[in-house]
Amino acid sequence: MLRLRDLSAVLLLSVLAVPAGAAINSLSAEQFIDTSEISMIDARPLQACLASSVRNALCLPASDFYSQPTGLASFRDISWAFGTAGLTGSQAVLVFADSAHDRDLVAALLHLAGQADVWLWEGRVESLKARVGQAVGRQRGIVRSALYAAPMRDELLALPSELNALVDDGWRVLNVTQTNGGDGDSSLVVVAEDPIDALRGFTRLVALQGDAVKVVVDPVVGVPTSHVRSVSWVGWGLLFVAALVFVGLSRGRRSRS
Repeated sequence: MLRLRDLSAVLLLSVLAVPAGAAINSLSAEQFIDTSEISMIDARPLQACLASSVRNALCLPASDFYSQPTGLASFRDISWAFGTAGLTGSQAVLVFADSAHDRDLVAALLHLAGQADVWLWEGRVESLKARVGQAVGRQRGIVRSALYAAPMRDELLALPSELNALVDDGWRVLNVTQTNGGDGDSSLVVVAEDPIDALRGFTRLVALQGDAVKVVVDPVVGVPTSHVRSVSWVGWGLLFVAALVFVGLSRGRRSRS
């Protein structure tokens, strides 16, 4: 069994392996961490967390952050909820759930709210219990037990009205409900008809390629026409340039002959 000092060393190696700029990091079952240095966040339904979770787990169910009619609570309310769980924003957190959708939503909100370091547990909750110990989860309070004071990463949020300008600046709009993910682009704006889906996709992309990813937390149906038009003009422009080059080369050959 790994001792605490060994776990710290493994965590250091894991951090060194994370791509530069990534503030949401994945942790596989082959890696591990010193749980005395990290807050454990159980994103499963509340009753499941209260019945049996990992040692020192905080219950932050993904369902706590749903709101009507937008589908997402306000960030003011989200930050308040984090404070009622005892978070200040300065801690490293490990988010886990048996549902990747629940885990990724809570991780996205923590990252956008300004949490220092966010880790994703990629395995099952039972395997995490076996590694760190089992206990009942702790429900957050009604009032704040800590002031969540982390500066929000609002530069990672985009408005639907900003999409045209972002596309003109070289950002690519990605509808996560219509595609499996990015293709290595350095600048992506994640959208979806359901903001919850957009946030889940945002988590996966930030974990893959760092903070050159923005997200729209308002409903966006389809990929904006500005993006299609931008791609279309680029395509026609390249064809036009290629045609000019071809004509020039052809004339050069005729003149030499």
